[in-house]
Order: sequence, then C-alpha cells, then structure tokens
Amino acid sequence: MVYEKRGLVYQDLKNHKAAIQDFDSATRIEPSVPDSYYYRGMSKIELGKLGDATYNSAIEDFMYAEELGSKNPGIFNGIGMAFRLLKDYDKALYYLN
Repeated sequence: MVYEKRGLVYQDLKNHKAAIQDFDSATRIEPSVPDSYYYRGMSKIELGKLGDATYNSAIEDFMYAEELGSKNPGIFNGIGMAFRLLKDYDKALYYLN
C-alpha cells in the first residue's frame, strides 16, 4: 500500500508527524493490515516527548497489531519501550522479557 510505504520513507526522514498521517490513511483504507499499526506505534514513540498520551496510543497500536495476527517480535519491544518511557518499569520488563 502506498500510504504505508510513504510513511516508512517519512520515518527514515525522521518526519514522524507526516508518517503518522500516512499510517492513519493506511489504516482507514485497510484496517485489517497489522503492519500499519505497528509502524504508526513506532512513530508515536518517537513523538512521545510531546506527552504521555502518545505512549499510551502507541501501546494501543502495538496491541492491535498483535490482535490482528502480526507475528512481528518488534511489537513486544515497542510495548516495552513505551512502558519504559511512561516509567512503568515492571510492565516494561514484562514485555521486554
């Protein structure tokens, strides 16, 4: 899908706001594709310095990607890192183990 691929390019360019917009479009067009949620979660972590809600939203994206059947082990890393940034170290360690 074009939006997902362009979002990845924006991630490479460190333009995570534009990446999230593209991943939003990708999830609206094909809501059952887990990779778009995973990638969007990663960009939300990068923008997380703007507030904790971003980290919680990233966790939701990662968990939904898993719910859709993704086997990407990066999901657990993403969840763990988001909990780390939220300073919930017990949950972070749980997901990173």
